[in-house]
Amino acid sequence: NSSTPVAATPRVVELKQALENGLKFIREEWGLEKTVVAVSGGIDSALSATLHTRVFGSENVSCINLPSRFNSSITRNAAQKLANNLGCSYASLSIEDSVQFTLKQLDDARTQGLPLRSPLPSVVAENIQARDRGARLLAAVAASVGAVFPCNANKSEMTVGYSTLYGDHAGYLSPLGDLWKGDVCALAQHYN
Repeated sequence: NSSTPVAATPRVVELKQALENGLKFIREEWGLEKTVVAVSGGIDSALSATLHTRVFGSENVSCINLPSRFNSSITRNAAQKLANNLGCSYASLSIEDSVQFTLKQLDDARTQGLPLRSPLPSVVAENIQARDRGARLLAAVAASVGAVFPCNANKSEMTVGYSTLYGDHAGYLSPLGDLWKGDVCALAQHYN
């Protein structure tokens, strides 16, 4: 990638200004000082981290990667590179142990008589990961530094229900929530 942002269409410039001004208004109105952004190595979280860094300042934004055994080194490295490029603090905290513990607890509940499906449908296990990231670890990190955390979902995901309640569909605000995936890609290209 070149270090020069891609020339923007009038729509992209308008979206950029609206998002940054809206986020700045909310930050000031609510008295927010810090934010923690979950960065997966994907484009949505990269755009969310970029927006928050532009509004909050890199010294007030922490990026956190929350991988399980299903995350590749490519996405983990992309998340760290993003945080470095933005000048944000960064940590990578595996959720694998806690996900396995929750699965064990569900097995225990089944053996004690709860009518849980066996084997668990894969979507149940996948949603455990999302809730562990959002409701448990991301929320705890944000609270421990006196920060908020955003929901990184875009409108395309929210429209079809491709997010997990109390997981990746959690946060103080969803700055990308009214952007279709094409808008996310255009803004990400513009920001470089």
